[in-house]
Amino acid sequence: MKESFGSSPASMRHARGAARLKLIIVLAIIALIGYMGFQFIPVAYQARSLKKFMDEKVTTAAETPEIPRDQKGPTVENQLRSSAKDYGLPSDAKMSHIYQNGGLQVTVQFTRQINLLPGFAYKYEFDYTAKSDTSLNAPQQ
Repeated sequence: MKESFGSSPASMRHARGAARLKLIIVLAIIALIGYMGFQFIPVAYQARSLKKFMDEKVTTAAETPEIPRDQKGPTVENQLRSSAKDYGLPSDAKMSHIYQNGGLQVTVQFTRQINLLPGFAYKYEFDYTAKSDTSLNAPQQ
């Protein structure tokens, strides 16, 4: 007596074909996510590195007594522009500085397009203000 539970050779072939199709779709989705990460992660890493660099330069400028108070902001901006290539800072980035509450604040703003998919570009907006921890008017030792 032959038992059959709907597993004839013809239905087995269709089941295998469906499994292959699902595998191909899953691999395509994984490849797509990997490509998007490959495009986005370097930009995010450069932005994070730029933030750390800005914090370091603002704090250093605020603590350096040899730099006149009114030149601390432009000094930091010049340092940022000279290191622009290392941190992915575009030449058209908006930079500004203010002296507020006895400290220095430097702001950098720019927008960068990331081509995540063919035909789809994401606008990554960078807007960060680095603030000095020390007072510019503090007595120097």
